[in-house]
Amino acid sequence: MSYKIVANRRAWWPVTVPVTAEDGTVGEHAFELRFILHKVDRQEELEEIVKAKMVEAVKAKEAGDDVTSSMVQRDMLKMFADDWRGVLAENEEPLVWNDENVRLLMNEPRLFDRAMVAYRLCLAGGQEIRQGN
Repeated sequence: MSYKIVANRRAWWPVTVPVTAEDGTVGEHAFELRFILHKVDRQEELEEIVKAKMVEAVKAKEAGDDVTSSMVQRDMLKMFADDWRGVLAENEEPLVWNDENVRLLMNEPRLFDRAMVAYRLCLAGGQEIRQGN
């Protein structure tokens, strides 16, 4: 198959999250994010933007702003993903991708880190990697 250069490549990829149950057992939950597969030059730029956002957030908190970690992580995740599948509310209803729902997801333990791990695996490619995530 020939390689096709695409301006804005996107890909659905699983995000797995270890979740500790009330009885102390650890299970694994999963959902999918539609990642934006940025070009190499853009990835370098985004790394700088992420660093700057972290510094801005710390300064904002010190200044008394009500910015939260989940808000910052939401804004950062939205640079790498633009949709999801399999994210549910407590009542089992699917949640739509919007600012507040993404913030709610980012407020859950380990979610941002696991999403970034999945993004890196998605960029690396390979079915064996996808199945093991």
